[in-house]
Amino acid sequence: MFVIVALIVAAVVITYMRFKNFETITYELRSCASPLTAESSWEEVEAAGCEPIDATGVTMTLFEEKSRHEPDLVEGGAFTFESFPINTPAQSFEILGTPPSGAGFLVDPGGEIIRRQISSNAAGTDWSGFTGDRGPTQYWVLFTPEP
Repeated sequence: MFVIVALIVAAVVITYMRFKNFETITYELRSCASPLTAESSWEEVEAAGCEPIDATGVTMTLFEEKSRHEPDLVEGGAFTFESFPINTPAQSFEILGTPPSGAGFLVDPGGEIIRRQISSNAAGTDWSGFTGDRGPTQYWVLFTPEP
């Protein structure tokens, strides 16, 4: 009987792990020299001169449904979250303490697309946005001058 219960529990855990797809996910903050819009092409993103920024004094939190996740590693402007369930239906993020900026965008560099424009506070230093479901494991968060 114990073996049957153990097998059922193992099957449930394995199914849960595969369904949620736990991966390491990275968000890299970048500052762009030229303005962008949510409709900008990938060629415009490449031409905007977006360079990684130093994240000293910046904090980032990921939200997966109602769970809050702090980064496991911060290097330069990259925030890495290990064992994050990327197949969740509701992911979002919050970034506090960035240099002032006119506009912010969440970008999928692997898919070469701007996923969405993100929101800021009045000073343009605190940002938040919806990531979306079943996303990639690497994102850029671009901060640009006002278009």
